[in-house]
Amino acid sequence: DDLPNWWLRQRLGLHPDVRPPFDTLLLLISWTLWKERNSRTFQGVVAGIEILYKAVVEEAEAWVEARFTTLAAVCPIWSQHSSLM
Repeated sequence: DDLPNWWLRQRLGLHPDVRPPFDTLLLLISWTLWKERNSRTFQGVVAGIEILYKAVVEEAEAWVEARFTTLAAVCPIWSQHSSLM
């Protein structure tokens, strides 16, 4: 199954209030993976899963600081868990 079809199926099962944060998280994670792919392809640098997770959390926090409000509810949760890694 491809990502767009998976995404649409998953969001149908979510409460409408949760869909915007879900959509934003999917975009944020995709953006982070895209940057990792470019880093591997063009610079030969490979990040571990812990580094990628922290990169997603840091990017989410930056988006919240920029007043992207759909992530405001999930960022504190992610930040707490990122300190465990």
